[in-house]
Amino acid sequence: MEPLHLFVSDTPAQASRLPSRRWSAAFPAGRSQNLSALLARSASNEVVWLSSTAPDWKEALSTLVSNQPGRPVVVLSPSPDPTEGLSAISRGARGYTHLHAVPSVLQEVGRVVVRGGLWVGPELVDRVVAATRKLLDPSVQSGAPAGPDPLAVLSAREAEVARAVAAGCSNKEVAEQLGISERTVKAHLGAAFEKLGVRDRLQLVLRVTRGK
Repeated sequence: MEPLHLFVSDTPAQASRLPSRRWSAAFPAGRSQNLSALLARSASNEVVWLSSTAPDWKEALSTLVSNQPGRPVVVLSPSPDPTEGLSAISRGARGYTHLHAVPSVLQEVGRVVVRGGLWVGPELVDRVVAATRKLLDPSVQSGAPAGPDPLAVLSAREAEVARAVAAGCSNKEVAEQLGISERTVKAHLGAAFEKLGVRDRLQLVLRVTRGK
């Protein structure tokens, strides 16, 4: 069953307003609701989308996450910025992406967060990875030798795709670099996720960097 996508409107009077035509195209059954109405709903099989242009969006995000932690929240920004993205993720958002992203990207964001993954842009991934490695990997500071190659379980092509994605390349950029189709990139990436036991690109980056 497909999840229901709900956009947080600023006020009850704006309850019919949706974030963009592209969002509406991505989720034809999606609709808008004010924060109070959302908090009164069951959190089953729903994804909430919140714009960073909304007044007090940070407080709204924290309220949504604390009241219904099982329902993923994605923050949409008209001008994505790593600092703003970190603020959203630190408050419990499961995704952070451009307000005017194309429908296919928005749909992919939805799929990732529903699976329990995290969706952020390449710049934010780099910052999160750097901070996480310092906290979780003592070898980063101690100069200890790297461990075994975390991608050894992958085929040669899957490893190429995984490393390119971990470096911040989009599926399209990976396809151009390797001379393959985007569909093939997605297939290799899906296989890599399964073999490595990761759910999203951020987890993939962390897995790759821990072997360096």
